[in-house]
Amino acid sequence: MGKNSRIVIYKIIFWAVVISLLHLINLSNNLFFHTLVELFSVIIAYVIFLVAWESKTFLENRYLLLIGISCFFFGTLDLLHTLSYERMGIFPGGMNLSTQLWIASRYLEGGSFLIASLLLMSSRALSIKKDTSPAEKVRFAREIFLAYTGVTLVLLLSIFVFRNFPVAYIEGVGLTAFKVISEYVISLTLVCSLILLYLKRDRFENHVFRLLAASIILTVLSELTATTFTQVDDFSFAIGHYFKLLSFYLIYTAIVSTGFSEPYSILFRELKQSEEALRQKTFFLQDDQGRIYRMLGVQIEEPESEPSIVFPQTNDGAYSSLVQNIEGLIGFRFDENAETTFMDGAVEEITGYSKEDFLSHRVKWAEVVVPEDCPMLLENIKKSVSNPDLSTEIEYRVQRKKWRG
Repeated sequence: MGKNSRIVIYKIIFWAVVISLLHLINLSNNLFFHTLVELFSVIIAYVIFLVAWESKTFLENRYLLLIGISCFFFGTLDLLHTLSYERMGIFPGGMNLSTQLWIASRYLEGGSFLIASLLLMSSRALSIKKDTSPAEKVRFAREIFLAYTGVTLVLLLSIFVFRNFPVAYIEGVGLTAFKVISEYVISLTLVCSLILLYLKRDRFENHVFRLLAASIILTVLSELTATTFTQVDDFSFAIGHYFKLLSFYLIYTAIVSTGFSEPYSILFRELKQSEEALRQKTFFLQDDQGRIYRMLGVQIEEPESEPSIVFPQTNDGAYSSLVQNIEGLIGFRFDENAETTFMDGAVEEITGYSKEDFLSHRVKWAEVVVPEDCPMLLENIKKSVSNPDLSTEIEYRVQRKKWRG
């Protein structure tokens, strides 16, 4: 059984235990159960917001930035929903007030996922000019924050001051038609956002996309479940909160946990794509320039090809000297068993491991490579082993030792 499989099994066991304990708490004290689940969601929402806000100057993916900022606002509505819950005794209004805040928060959450997905689309009507400077990115983040502040204030004034927000719960009767219909509208909004997210899944790392998609699906299930309960001690009420708990955890894993363990894979994914796009544009511009010269009858000399770095396979001394003089480069060689036999360069600075860790085989090079880039590395190793005289230069991402648990 592989390491990743064991981690998945451990997580399943952990969540099975957590949900079992929460279920026992719910059976004995519904108020305590509701408070634990909601406060966990609120804390996660605030953590996501802090990470996104602190990363706003260099975070290229506007989907993640908008979702991160919106988390602060629907997390705040969730906090008020928790404090206004039945028997808390903080706000008057009973279950209607608590349910109104729940609906307001879910509308804000569903709308945020839909708007964030629209930002990924390439249509002129939906796309916004890509920022090129940190100042413009900060301005965009502030505009989003101010917009959400305005929307949230309108919702709070409607609920607490003007009291014109539709009734969502009637004591002795249960959920109103407005509340039930709203849950279906929110679910449809989330489904639309999931479809748009799927169409633009190439803008994310594969595991990040899967986590975001799973989170949206669980949120939809939570909304649909919330249409069926009549009393807070109904089983469907607890199931809906379990779905919500798991959905927030998946958002946390996608943006925060993944962002900390592989910080460059999220923050600079689009930067790498922009670099590749620029390289292709340069190639086509050079080709167009050549055609124009030929049309004008201008003779130009073909420039010499740029020198490429070739690492000698027999002189380790020269090889080592060359690698050490190039910043941020690691050179290595493998034997016929794909084991590391030679390594030099900025090994410890880049990976956190020493050369001896790799040469003694205590650590395998493939173990520090970001999983998405492993196939490229393994293919390159096969070529090097099959042709010892071949020297290649490839670029991929690695995880430093300090990020690896």
